[in-house]
Amino acid sequence: MNLLTILFLVTMALALLFSSWRGVLVALSLQGALMACMVTLSTDHVDAASLVLLTDLVLARTVLGPSILWQAFHARDVDATVEMLPANLFLWCVATTTGVAGFWFAARLYPTDLAQTTVVGAAFSQVMLGLFSLVYQRTVMGQVLGLLVIESGILFFEVTGGHHLPWFLQAMVSAVFLGLVLLAARFSAMPAASGVENDVGEVL
Repeated sequence: MNLLTILFLVTMALALLFSSWRGVLVALSLQGALMACMVTLSTDHVDAASLVLLTDLVLARTVLGPSILWQAFHARDVDATVEMLPANLFLWCVATTTGVAGFWFAARLYPTDLAQTTVVGAAFSQVMLGLFSLVYQRTVMGQVLGLLVIESGILFFEVTGGHHLPWFLQAMVSAVFLGLVLLAARFSAMPAASGVENDVGEVL
């Protein structure tokens, strides 16, 4: 589980380093596959809830969601460049400090459990990364990617915590996720909001 958690963190870092929607979608797909592995390794008794969760992770998160958005963005010749965080030293320092603070808080919660500390810190860092992206992005594509990053971080915390939803609620969550993806694919070509600075760094 520790190795899978570290790989989850690495994929999150890849989304930051590669300023492209392709890189973000690949990272989200890899995170879905990693979470599916976590569920498989941690499940002793297969029931309806775990089967629905695995189906969600493998089909919706790993395959269908990223594939639908990839085809939509590619078909409409959407600009490949999308920065989850702008190239601004101040914002990167704030994001780094927030991530470190998340791991520090997790260490205070679980002082003797390194694995749980890593899990909580990783989930917190990913959610904050998505929130920063939502604040910065002005296009439908950028905001949807930020929202999916947040959702992936929350789902990661649920998967590693072992508190799975009942199968019918998990099925509803999967339906909402796919509905969001389809809606994003439909409106991905909408232009950026007028009169709003796309680079927060210019304001700072």
